Amino acid sequence: MTDARLKVLAGQAQETLDKALALWEVDSGASRLGKIRVKFEMPRGRDYYTSVFVVASDGAGGRRARVVMVYGFEKDPMTMAHKLTSAVFPHPDKLVRNMMGVPVEERIGNRMSFPGCGLSSDDWALAFLRANELLPISDLGSDHASWGHQVGPDGIPRVVDRIKQTKGYVEAGSFGRYLLQQYGFAKLKQFYRLSLQGGRPWTEVFGKEVAALDGEWRAALKAQEASRGKNADIAWGMFKQNPNQACALVQDHVAGP
Repeated sequence: MTDARLKVLAGQAQETLDKALALWEVDSGASRLGKIRVKFEMPRGRDYYTSVFVVASDGAGGRRARVVMVYGFEKDPMTMAHKLTSAVFPHPDKLVRNMMGVPVEERIGNRMSFPGCGLSSDDWALAFLRANELLPISDLGSDHASWGHQVGPDGIPRVVDRIKQTKGYVEAGSFGRYLLQQYGFAKLKQFYRLSLQGGRPWTEVFGKEVAALDGEWRAALKAQEASRGKNADIAWGMFKQNPNQACALVQDHVAGP
């Protein structure tokens, strides 16, 4: 990578972080946790044209640091807004991270990023809802394995079940988007803070059990049939054609010739 390209990417990372902090009305936590480190890595093929958040040693006496690794140099980074949000709000529960990260990517990041892949997580969620293939939100676990990932010796999660990954991220993104629209950023921040103590405090924050929130979200998706039906058809068609390559197929469809 040239110095000029690195300067552009570093600028994009800072601009994206600044936008995310403005959305959430928080600071980056640098004074408490150290600066967020963004590392640009060589891409490992199309499946790795993405970003990953980990907590790793920064090499300075074994101190732990928040690290966002961005794969891909030539194009605009994917999922960087999502993973920078995860770095601002580090959490052991993958559902919480994705509920907060996916909607931010869709607002200020690269629209081609997974799981929307050029559409919206709501479009995909509506497609899965129609097919009766949405899991209850309460069934989405906190660990990598339940999201179709396996963590390697280097600490980096890798996809081992693309279908499980797609459905999980779509659901978390769409559900998080619904909570933000209905309850606002302050409520989701409160949920984040309280959940750090353990568990998922749905009733304490939103005044409802998760089953009720899940039902409201599904009803909201059904109410968008007229506006999202065509995109849901595209998402479902590509998923049925090849569930392991559905994201790439939709990206190509949206990008056009």
